[in-house]
Amino acid sequence: MNRRVFAMVLARLLTALAVSSCASEGAESPGTLSVTLGYHPLEGDVTATYVPLTDGQALPVLIGGQGAVMCIVAARLSGPVPEGNFTVDVALRKSNGDPWAFPRVRLAPLWSLDGTAYFANLWLIFADPPWVKPWEHTRARLEITATSLGKDGVGAGIVATAALDVMLTASDVLTGSVPPKAPDVPESLSSDIDEPEVESSPDAGPVDEVDVTDRWADVLEPRPGEE
Repeated sequence: MNRRVFAMVLARLLTALAVSSCASEGAESPGTLSVTLGYHPLEGDVTATYVPLTDGQALPVLIGGQGAVMCIVAARLSGPVPEGNFTVDVALRKSNGDPWAFPRVRLAPLWSLDGTAYFANLWLIFADPPWVKPWEHTRARLEITATSLGKDGVGAGIVATAALDVMLTASDVLTGSVPPKAPDVPESLSSDIDEPEVESSPDAGPVDEVDVTDRWADVLEPRPGEE
């Protein structure tokens, strides 16, 4: 093989390697664990009701069973899922980076019948009562970091992360939420209240004597000898 042919073959080989390298950078490695953020309703089978989120999509805010205002976030796992529990950090941040909520939980994946693993019931609880909605129609940043703890010393330290923007949207129950009314006091109760009697204190000073002579028309003059 002459040098010219050898140079052409080598050039084609290098070009093929470069194209293959670019393609592999844009694709996710099949051996990498990844998470997809989503949410699910308050009740029901999480694996059947899971809704994946896309960037800018509405994230429902609802009232939990104990009356707390919250978002219920979930995540779907893809790739090889190690056995054992995970430490899952979730954060919902305002546009300035301050957190609305940032729970950390330790849990095991929930498996569906088709072999897909999920993280479920990730509660992001707001401190405000239902009728106060500073978050309504607010764009927020939703983040998740899942770190495997492994099992029997295998699979620990594998990390998967995801983040996207969401639009916080009140559910129908929250939309109609109003502050509770103050208790009514019946008039009969308020009118029957007796005024407390004022008792004189033993420490009080002497009471001035009042001359009532002029008030009585029939005051008798003393008889002779009774002066």
